[in-house]
Amino acid sequence: MNVRIADRSQGDSATAFAQILDGAAAPLIVKDHASRYAFVNDAACALIGRSQDELRSRTDRDIWPKEEAERIRAMDEAVLSTGKEREWEAQLVAAGGKRHTLRVTERRVVLEGARGSQEKFVIASLADVSELRRTQQVLQANEEHYRAVIDLHPQIPWTADPNGNILEAGPRWAELTGMPEEDALGAGWLKALHPDDLPTVREGWQHALCTGEPLDIEYRVRMTTGYCRWFRARAAARRDRAGKIVRWYGILEDVDDRRRAIDALRESEARFRALADDAPVMIWAADETGNTSFFSRAWLQTTGQTEEEALGFGWIEVVHPDDRDAVQDAFFSANTSRKPVRAEYRLRRADGSWAWVLDVGQPRFSGDGTFLG
Repeated sequence: MNVRIADRSQGDSATAFAQILDGAAAPLIVKDHASRYAFVNDAACALIGRSQDELRSRTDRDIWPKEEAERIRAMDEAVLSTGKEREWEAQLVAAGGKRHTLRVTERRVVLEGARGSQEKFVIASLADVSELRRTQQVLQANEEHYRAVIDLHPQIPWTADPNGNILEAGPRWAELTGMPEEDALGAGWLKALHPDDLPTVREGWQHALCTGEPLDIEYRVRMTTGYCRWFRARAAARRDRAGKIVRWYGILEDVDDRRRAIDALRESEARFRALADDAPVMIWAADETGNTSFFSRAWLQTTGQTEEEALGFGWIEVVHPDDRDAVQDAFFSANTSRKPVRAEYRLRRADGSWAWVLDVGQPRFSGDGTFLG
């Protein structure tokens, strides 16, 4: 920029220019063609930690490290010769030892006197961005920590905006599904779901979005192999101080082994019930506390009890009153000692008559030796 001060001597021009700059709130330094400090306003003196008398006629070599001073000198010359503005950052150690990160903006100023004399200056405005840079470093460190956690997480962390659009997904998503993360963003992830699960997933996700309640749902996802695996999606909303949802944070957990184990157990139980119901004898099962948890159809047909009536210790009601104490003692003792039990007692039939029965039970243990009943 060019500043023309007419009908004044060069000294008058410099004085007027100095008065203008000294009233500025921003730290300002004016340097002549030799990069000497022609003027430093009060704000710059406070930042550097030196007075105007100490800085006047000094150069950047007196303020900055040698290499930094040479770099600044080269930029000064470029600004003076081209008139183009330049901006850069540097580390300044003030007189008191305090370190500042400064953003420096340099411009060319041309002073013209009354008799056509002309002198070029560089005016540098300083902005202390130390706190900003420290905050950015903390944020960057937090971001790097967050990304490391996401990358190393055994499951698939994900986030979504308040409308339910996926913003990011952990790297295992692409690894397992073969779908690049960018294709999964928004509502793209739905393409990887089993078609039969889509209505339930859409309904559950929409309910969470409308109510703000946590999401907890299981569905199948197509893998790179072409097969589908079961996953459990859980998510919770993060709200601002006003209670408005600003983001959803979720985890997609592989639960295929558990689901298959549950399905296998149900199938096994169904087979056992079918075999037990077809057996010509009455079959029962009890848990580790002694509560009966299963009766075959033959017991229910013989006694006339419903399953609800017989479960737990309800079966004792159809044992002859004279035999009940002995029968209960035998079964409680067997359950405590975890040994086989054998008892003979009278059982009331559905028609009210009594039949002598021989009842035999064997203890059940898991593979690790845990008593099951």
